[in-house]
Amino acid sequence: MNNIIKMLLGIIFAIIVAGTIFYLTPINNNIPADNIILITNNTQVNNVTPINTTIATNTTIIEESLPMPNYEPVLREYKIDKSRDIWRPQNPSSYIIPNNEWVKYYANKLYIDINGKIHYKSNNNVFTNIYISDDNYPNKDYWLNADYYLTHNMSGDCEDFAIALVSILKSGELVDQNGNKVNISAKLAVGYDNGYRHTWVEYDYNGITYIGDSPNNQINVEYFPIDNYKEEYVVDTYYQ
Repeated sequence: MNNIIKMLLGIIFAIIVAGTIFYLTPINNNIPADNIILITNNTQVNNVTPINTTIATNTTIIEESLPMPNYEPVLREYKIDKSRDIWRPQNPSSYIIPNNEWVKYYANKLYIDINGKIHYKSNNNVFTNIYISDDNYPNKDYWLNADYYLTHNMSGDCEDFAIALVSILKSGELVDQNGNKVNISAKLAVGYDNGYRHTWVEYDYNGITYIGDSPNNQINVEYFPIDNYKEEYVVDTYYQ
């Protein structure tokens, strides 16, 4: 009888010890960062390094694509105005076309980060320009309409990139890092960068004024706070 009691007590003791070990053993909460698309509402995930506490590293924002427009953009006739030191087209504000279908289509593929840089949702690459001068155009000066620029390899000189960028910023399709659409105050500026004729975009985001600029002969774009730029005139309106 005593042996049976001892055996039962031993079994009970073993069950208590095993349960205690199981309770104290931590559950593995490690989640690969590549599996996290969006972190919202202050959710915290172990071992994931967030960008601005909202988007995990090596991830992309889910893209909700707009339908591709069904027309082929054509190059707009350029009627030059030489009344200023820096030439421009007649009626330059008409080149800013945020409601254009192609502008909205491409803006929908982009997002703006906390530092004011514009990226593609699909791969986080920075929205860039391939610099090509106007030397082959009459008067060595030409403004490309934004829909034509965006659908033709996104290549041109400073004003071509700036026209497309300011149209995108005003389109209402750009989103922030949380995927929320943002309306950004932006204007096309024509003037001088360290004494050289130039065109760029000035835009306000998170209380900071940024420059969106395509440097000469470079296949990249710079986004940075305003510095050594001097405006001659500003184009900041558009036609519906």
